[in-house]
Amino acid sequence: MQAIYLDNNATTRVDLAVVEAMLPCFTEQFGNPSSMHAFGNKVGFAIKNARQKIQTLLGAEYDSEIIFTSCGTESDSTAILSALRAQPQRREIITTTVEHPAVLSLCEKLEKEGYSVHYLKVDNKGRLNMEEYQALLSRQGCGSVGDVGQQ
Repeated sequence: MQAIYLDNNATTRVDLAVVEAMLPCFTEQFGNPSSMHAFGNKVGFAIKNARQKIQTLLGAEYDSEIIFTSCGTESDSTAILSALRAQPQRREIITTTVEHPAVLSLCEKLEKEGYSVHYLKVDNKGRLNMEEYQALLSRQGCGSVGDVGQQ
């Protein structure tokens, strides 16, 4: 019987086209991209090129909007902390009790720093109570769920 891997939240098989594109970075172009020497400059150019490709793919206005992180934990933290810094007057966070431990531990840390964190429960199918969610949004001056993206 063939084994089937179902934990793609933790790791995912890398597509062969990605492996092929990345191989030079592991074998030939592995210098420090911040260095001023030619070896590092070549790597820096490769990273800038990758960032611009992703910028185009996503339709970002500036390539500086593309941030590379090393893992999901760093990505979660970067996203949450960036949102908080973008709106420093907002001191409340809404998350769920079933978030990844990386998110929950950051929220616990932020609570110690004075943020108010609301932990929404989910039902046995993993669904949020949307009335509870909407009430928290309204209380925070965010409007309705449909308006969230416009804030």
